Amino acid sequence: MDLIKIIIKWPGWSWGFWSGITALAAVVAAIVAIMAVLLENKRSNFSFGVDLILKLEDNFNSERMKTARKTAAIDLLNSSDKNITEILDFFEFMGYLTRQKTLDKKMVWEMFYYFLSKYYIASKDFIEKERHKDPTIWVNLPYLYSCLSNVEKRERGCSSSDIDFSKKEIDDFLKSEAGLA
Repeated sequence: MDLIKIIIKWPGWSWGFWSGITALAAVVAAIVAIMAVLLENKRSNFSFGVDLILKLEDNFNSERMKTARKTAAIDLLNSSDKNITEILDFFEFMGYLTRQKTLDKKMVWEMFYYFLSKYYIASKDFIEKERHKDPTIWVNLPYLYSCLSNVEKRERGCSSSDIDFSKKEIDDFLKSEAGLA
């Protein structure tokens, strides 16, 4: 107890000094609490994004969507764009979620770049024609393609010309999709 009295009565240390120390400790505690909340929020958002991307993958591989992919691929192989909108709408929604930062770009790239890139290139003329008629349609689709192409280039250490697919590569992809059960 005598030690505390000595410290409190130390020359130049007044009650105001100790009030300042207490206030500083409170500010530090508040900052630590805010950082903990932000960290937990980030973890929660990441967990939500993982759950959402897995649900999107389940949807993409559902029987209904496999049928839509098969039909779209057959039409695209036959130079028709009649049945591609469901696939494009799927990727449009994913683009929206990515733009809003609900989904992580790298996660989307890991799960969907292969499919998105091929469908996007195969239907690019149709997309541009429809967007010319209605600029509000599929606004997030070009964003998603561009964004994931940038991730592809960065992850693979390649250039734009390295990720341009030939007509044969696109046709082989569409034939594979056309063979879905």
